[in-house]
Amino acid sequence: MPRFSTVSYWREKNEGPQVGLPVAISSSTASDSSKNLALYKGKSIKSRKNKKQAALQEQQMKKAQKDTSGQASSVSCSIAEAGPVESITTRLRAEIIALETAGKYLAAAQGMDRLLKILDSPTFEDLCYALALNRKAPFVQQRKNRTHQLAKLIDKHLKIDSQASEIYFSEYSWHQLRSCLDYLVEKTAADSACELYQLKYKVMGEDIVEHMQWLLAHMRSYKYPISISSRNYATEGNKSEQGVWDVYKKELSIKNYTQEELRTKSFPYLFHGGKLDTTYLNPTTFYNLMVRAGFQEEDFKEGKHGFQDKVLVKPIILTKTKLNECHEELRELINSTLKKAKYPYITFIFSLHPDIKFNVNELYSYDSNTLNSLARYFFYELSSSPSTIVALQENRLYFCFYNTKQATLDLHHATLKEAFDKVKEFIVKRYNKFESECTIITGRGNHVNSDVQRGILHQEFRKWAQNELKPYIESYRATSANGCYKVKLKEPISLLLIDDPLNPNVEQLVEKIMEAEQTNNKRLIIKHQQAQLNNCRYYHELVHKTWVTLHERYKQNLPSIIDGYEELSTSNTNREDGLWISWGK
Repeated sequence: MPRFSTVSYWREKNEGPQVGLPVAISSSTASDSSKNLALYKGKSIKSRKNKKQAALQEQQMKKAQKDTSGQASSVSCSIAEAGPVESITTRLRAEIIALETAGKYLAAAQGMDRLLKILDSPTFEDLCYALALNRKAPFVQQRKNRTHQLAKLIDKHLKIDSQASEIYFSEYSWHQLRSCLDYLVEKTAADSACELYQLKYKVMGEDIVEHMQWLLAHMRSYKYPISISSRNYATEGNKSEQGVWDVYKKELSIKNYTQEELRTKSFPYLFHGGKLDTTYLNPTTFYNLMVRAGFQEEDFKEGKHGFQDKVLVKPIILTKTKLNECHEELRELINSTLKKAKYPYITFIFSLHPDIKFNVNELYSYDSNTLNSLARYFFYELSSSPSTIVALQENRLYFCFYNTKQATLDLHHATLKEAFDKVKEFIVKRYNKFESECTIITGRGNHVNSDVQRGILHQEFRKWAQNELKPYIESYRATSANGCYKVKLKEPISLLLIDDPLNPNVEQLVEKIMEAEQTNNKRLIIKHQQAQLNNCRYYHELVHKTWVTLHERYKQNLPSIIDGYEELSTSNTNREDGLWISWGK
């Protein structure tokens, strides 16, 4: 069965035969025209000298009368004809369709208004068709609220509240709701105060391709700060040989980032030179990146004495002129900066050397299909997936990292409790990332606190290292030069596999995990003596079989490590130094 849009569905349902449809003129229009015609005739009789002029005027009036009968006013004229209501509505529907076909959307929309007044109970299709026509019609001041009024009538018909942040359309399918959904998407996108709006509806299997085209058209129509996305949250019925379900249940999300961007502007940033400099970055692109990074106000909660995490903003001009060299320079700069930085969030803005002939997109996608790609490097080497914008018009690359390589924590301006919470979080994260050392800056005690005491943090750190943090710390030493501690973290447990078959190695790994479970060090580095088995595929199979074995043997006793891959997690599966796993974080 062929499918139709909301408009064509209405027309197919109501069009009917149109051959020989009479076009009537309302009595008021005909009467006015007759009076004017008689007036001109009277003048021509009184003024014999102007017979030619009177004849010309009479001819013009007849033409005007004829033209009037053929325009949009004929829609209302047909209502005046005597006859059953069904006859009038059938004729009026046909005339509305003819006006729409002729591109006279305003006249068609006015005709639908008249039709809705005649009908006691307009159907959902009638209301949606009226809404579609009003959205097509040119703007007229007197009708500026008409689209909103029709949307209210649809809300009432569907018994929904369009002001709610989530709406579920249970009765009608996407094809029937299309005009209504178009209006809601447009309205939400125009409302900067609305941050998230979700619409749930069903799509019939035969409409899934058309729905995808409709969705893509909307996604292409809007740019930042508007984001439109869709997902399947359920299916119904049977699945065809082509893999198409009878019914898809969809969730359409319209997100407006305007308010979120305003919030990001209040976050604490460490800009180059102390302030945002448009020489090195575009403010719109920069705050777009901050929105994508997903920062929340609690990420920058200010302590009692001003201790606060901040976003370090670092603009860099790349100096290399060859693509491969520039690619390597970018990687090295990111890695070295992350390790040296004292802040958990780092934003890079990379600009190219003026003599470079390639663009930032070519730089970003260089070696994209190899192990050398930037995306793989960020994920595996830096344990991070940064928010990214490739700004072609500016020819800049924007990255925002959560600094998993942060090796230094500065505790200046922190209270005792703030300092302990930050130190523990920092050391545990470094420990779980298999890092070997870090630096804690406590200060040298040059400032006196409210209790007239000096160097409290410097003294307290020793107590923490010997008690609460002892499971993670192998040793530490103070450096008097700048009031900090160099901390060495405990080494992970190592396991060297020798056998070729998988099962003996599974048994060895299970045994090591059970030994580690009796200690506080729940980290393992596994290597295989044979280089050909030191690969990602082999290790994935090894971990899976190990988890199954643990599940079968120790389900009741060790839920912390066998409740799934979330707890027994692989941290590294592609390096020459083997597989790293940790659990019980």
